[in-house]
Amino acid sequence: MAHEVTKTYEIDGKWHVRPSVGKNKGKTLKIFNTEKEANQWAKKRSDEYKPSIKERRKLYNKDPKEWLKLYGDWNKE
Repeated sequence: MAHEVTKTYEIDGKWHVRPSVGKNKGKTLKIFNTEKEANQWAKKRSDEYKPSIKERRKLYNKDPKEWLKLYGDWNKE
């Protein structure tokens, strides 16, 4: 996973942020009152996500072109 992919869902008038991939797929990470708050939090979380070198290697082996588009260099932070 190059970045954490999250989606927001409206459930019972509240906005739930859930990862769409990974081991916690489908589990609510946090609940918000407004869609704007949920989207801002999800974006910040995704921007701060940095995969380890091991995860980067897996990504590279899976799809080198996509990996180069996202990172371009092993040491890029």
